[in-house]
Amino acid sequence: MSANLKRALSRILAYPRSGNGKTGDVPTVAVGTQEARVESCASCALRPKAEGGDGRCYAREAQVRSVESGVKRGEASVSGGGKSGFMQGVEGFIAALANRSIAARMVRFGSVGDPSVWTPMEWVAMRAATLGAGLTPICYTSRWREVSAVHLRGQSMASCTSPAEAGDAVSAGWMATTILPADHPRKGRFHIPGHGAIGVVCLEQSGAAANCNSCLLCDGTRTIDHQKLPPLVVGFIDHSNAARGRANLAKMNEVKAARIANADAASILNTTGE
Repeated sequence: MSANLKRALSRILAYPRSGNGKTGDVPTVAVGTQEARVESCASCALRPKAEGGDGRCYAREAQVRSVESGVKRGEASVSGGGKSGFMQGVEGFIAALANRSIAARMVRFGSVGDPSVWTPMEWVAMRAATLGAGLTPICYTSRWREVSAVHLRGQSMASCTSPAEAGDAVSAGWMATTILPADHPRKGRFHIPGHGAIGVVCLEQSGAAANCNSCLLCDGTRTIDHQKLPPLVVGFIDHSNAARGRANLAKMNEVKAARIANADAASILNTTGE
């Protein structure tokens, strides 16, 4: 096997099934190696702090590291899942589709890593296979401003870090998503500055949908030019490890403050009783 073919295979790792409760049991495609993932996410503001980002990325890198180990041990093949249950390359992706859950309505592309790292030919082949299977491709790219992602416009969501950036993406012809603060209300709409778009909280997070598989609102093929209604920007309430850590700390501080207040009240009562 040539070095170029090995590199192409390593970029695409497909799982026929998923245990992710947020997405549902759907085929999932990850960028396969640490090297390719770092390359794909080089300009993402959410990448790990060690790589210059703010550390808010919640992709499961541990999952990909375990997959890499399997690849090195020779447990994966082009058309078979091996012991790790994943399949490599475009042919492996097609095989993964054939082994999907009958309840799957979508394919999640780029569960780890940015899909812009896949070549246009790889993407066209995977997207065609997805549509041919009657499934919706769900895809996000943080590189929507870059030449490397031009072929994804009208097929992927622009992944943005603020409503203002999402508005810029809408103006550039993308459907978009944005991150919202961890304490943002889980229901209702939010404002997209100056671009005529409507912001809605992720339906899974708001409780209006069971999971991504039952929602499909993040369908980047619903291009703005083809819509009669204002474009939607989907907002994801921050659920990164950093956000959860801040929320847990705030909760601990609230509990501590309540205990101190209760102790002070008890002390006053005791003093009054004396």
